[in-house]
Amino acid sequence: MRAMKRTVSVLLSLLMIVGMVSVLGISTASAAETNTVTYTSNLGTAAGTIEYTPGTTETVTVTYNLTTATPIINAQGVMTYDKNVLAIHAGQTAATVCPNLNSTLAVNLTKTDGRIPFVASDFQTGFDFSQGAVFMTVVFDVIGSGDTTVNLAVDTLRGTAQLGTSSARDVIFVSDGVLDDDAAMTAASTAAVYPEADDNMDDFLYIVGANLKGKVGFQFMFRSAPAGYTASSLSVTFDGPDDSEDGTVQYTKIPAAGKVNGVSVRYRTYFLMASYLTQPVTITVKQGNEVLATRSLTLEEVILDSLATSTDQNKNNLFKALLNYGGYSQLYTNKFTDNLANKNIDSTLAPMSSIDVPAGVSASHPTVSDLGLSLYRDGAELGQQNAINLYYKVTDETKFANASATIDGQAAEFVDTGAKMGGKRLVLLKVSDIAAKDMDSVHTVQFSNNKTYKVCIYKYLNARLAADNTDTISRAMYEYSQAAKVYFAA
Repeated sequence: MRAMKRTVSVLLSLLMIVGMVSVLGISTASAAETNTVTYTSNLGTAAGTIEYTPGTTETVTVTYNLTTATPIINAQGVMTYDKNVLAIHAGQTAATVCPNLNSTLAVNLTKTDGRIPFVASDFQTGFDFSQGAVFMTVVFDVIGSGDTTVNLAVDTLRGTAQLGTSSARDVIFVSDGVLDDDAAMTAASTAAVYPEADDNMDDFLYIVGANLKGKVGFQFMFRSAPAGYTASSLSVTFDGPDDSEDGTVQYTKIPAAGKVNGVSVRYRTYFLMASYLTQPVTITVKQGNEVLATRSLTLEEVILDSLATSTDQNKNNLFKALLNYGGYSQLYTNKFTDNLANKNIDSTLAPMSSIDVPAGVSASHPTVSDLGLSLYRDGAELGQQNAINLYYKVTDETKFANASATIDGQAAEFVDTGAKMGGKRLVLLKVSDIAAKDMDSVHTVQFSNNKTYKVCIYKYLNARLAADNTDTISRAMYEYSQAAKVYFAA
């Protein structure tokens, strides 16, 4: 996806409205800017441009067409593109890319350097372009932003009027990349974007924010009373990488959040794993079955737009640390590693071999056998949300039936994991949704046998570093936490 190029600001007024001390946002009130894809080729006049809307366009399809009465018997070339802006859309094959070069065709769609080489030949029946047909077409995902170019460079293009004849003389259209000016052929090109540019979303969506409280995510702010529409007749659908966050909600069921800059708004969060920062969330506003507006965007886009305009160094450091945390989380969890969140920043991590663990953290877990439990494993949840997971084996179901616990004074739930260890049921107690700035906070787990266990994310990060001081996810998580402490303390 692309950066949206919209004005980014810290929404100080929002702090009083929704109580989220970790919300930063971008305004969507201005008109969407566009970028240009220029498509070129050495095949005559096969060139043109198309505009796409950053923050909206998901794919760009570039198609080159060829017309000639002479059957083509041999074609070879390469399509090039900027891999920082475009990526080959999944699911394409040689047959979809060159649908009319369908004999001994080879198209390399696996290269990562921005090239798509191809070669095809058929000396017996040839390839028919007499009525005009697609020579090559590729669908690209838009993963960056800015003006860019797609080029089709044909190295060899030959035909013959005497198919299957050994004495036939080839008709050379292109040789060594040079087009014969007298070639009896024409070429043209087209392009399309999906979805098409849509400015209507600004009628509904007022602000997009990055929520940094515990799990990262979006904070969508919708206009409470969109001009020209009856709010009660509208619905909003959210479609992204987390099924638990997806779904359709009636517009007026989105919680009200007071006013921002004098505009009454409703807010809806969409939380994400840290490893999902580059994955788009699509918002669709409907009136009945009619689609009124749609927009897709990623948290990476929101952050990069902020970095491009902000002079607040503390905020910039926080956003860079978040992108780095997201990128290293992707590597740690092996998710979307071909599109890392930290690909556009300096991802260097500071060397470290230890982390200061706050005083009061328990050195060992207390005995809880009288509750029918035995600690199996505890640790920080890395790459999903900022949390601490405490796993227990149920050693005595009768005793466990009366067991309970609190976390920081609030009732906590032992969740059945559905797994067994050594024939014993495994349950989970989670210290969840820990804000980035509070990763050094000490949390007290109190069991119904009056035993306590004091935990902190830094304890687990420090243990990982003690075992391996090159552990990137621990270092990235720590730097993110430290940047958040500085920003929110300012």
